[in-house]
Amino acid sequence: MDLHQLEIFLTVLELKGVTRAGEKIGLTPGAVSIQIQKLSSEVHAQLFIRDGRQLMPTPAALRLAEHARLVLKQVRHIQQDFEDDPRADQRPFHFATGVTALVYRLGRPLRRLRLQFPHCDFHVSVGPTEDGFGRSTGNRAAVRRGTIPVASLTDGSARRCDHLD
Repeated sequence: MDLHQLEIFLTVLELKGVTRAGEKIGLTPGAVSIQIQKLSSEVHAQLFIRDGRQLMPTPAALRLAEHARLVLKQVRHIQQDFEDDPRADQRPFHFATGVTALVYRLGRPLRRLRLQFPHCDFHVSVGPTEDGFGRSTGNRAAVRRGTIPVASLTDGSARRCDHLD
């Protein structure tokens, strides 16, 4: 059993036919039928009964559909989680900090971030923390994929850094 079979199965269930399902997902009716037969043999149950030109789901098909929807939903969550992987993000990180925090607290954590996220562009604004944050962000919190509290990198002597759009 694979995800592709589950997607085909749910499409056949929705459209009540292999021809319409095949047209929707770009497969021949024969290819759709083969996948449904394989899935049927894997779950050891008949999934559809032909009723004229339509395929009617059996109780086993309805049970399988519940599981298939949950599995595919979870797979989409996993895919989305990895699409939102900060390691793949190309937008710059802007840090606003005071001189003391930069010199004494942020050097090592920033080096670690550069190693951990080599494709990321880091910008550091130095000055009074509140002013620097305002300059970096235009006094807006344009955070989509995450705010990294500098406190998690140091002892909290610098305020925050934001991932800007």
